[in-house]
Amino acid sequence: MRKLLVLFAFTAGCSHPAAYEPDAYEPDALQPDASGNIKQDAQPDAPKAKDCMGNLPALRTTTVDDSDPVPSGLLNELQDRDIAVNGPRTLIIGGAAFCDDSFAGGTATRLDSVWTLTAGGGGAKVIADLHLPPGVKIIEVRVSGNLKVGETVQNRVFRRSIGDGGLTQGNVLNITSNPATGAWTLSPNPAFPPIEIQDGFLYELTIATFTGTPFLFDGVRLVIQDG
Repeated sequence: MRKLLVLFAFTAGCSHPAAYEPDAYEPDALQPDASGNIKQDAQPDAPKAKDCMGNLPALRTTTVDDSDPVPSGLLNELQDRDIAVNGPRTLIIGGAAFCDDSFAGGTATRLDSVWTLTAGGGGAKVIADLHLPPGVKIIEVRVSGNLKVGETVQNRVFRRSIGDGGLTQGNVLNITSNPATGAWTLSPNPAFPPIEIQDGFLYELTIATFTGTPFLFDGVRLVIQDG
């Protein structure tokens, strides 16, 4: 009886502050691991900053307190960052990414990144896959080449379904350029509806010439943006 009274007096004299909340019991934290060991202080891993905060900027330009209105400069900065990420941007595909796809006597030879396309009885053509994610739109296609006066070059974006042998396929862009300069230049960009990359399709870019003087070609400049 004396031991019980002492224990009662001890526990009655020890009280927590009203604001104190003991940690809730976490049964999952005491589960044995694969080796059968129990880690007594195990707690669920806290979420990492990059998992819940996205890609953080390298430098904070403005610090906002709870009582501060949001500065207009900060809102403008956020808009500019969004435009820079999702707005139009340039994609260069160099000549080395292409392979020969000539036919009926046409030839295509490459030195470093420069192709020489020589039409024969048929066409001299090079081809490259476009590795773009679904939803991205192509809004400009310009070929870098040395196009002789009076010659023409065909720029084509071809789409074919994947997983069924190309059951659905066809041109989504087929244009002919003739800047008539006789020197290295970027071909004009004709107006065309944006080409939206769709899931489940392979997109190919081809450059071809069919008659006349050999055409020198070293790449394509695309302008793309998110849909």
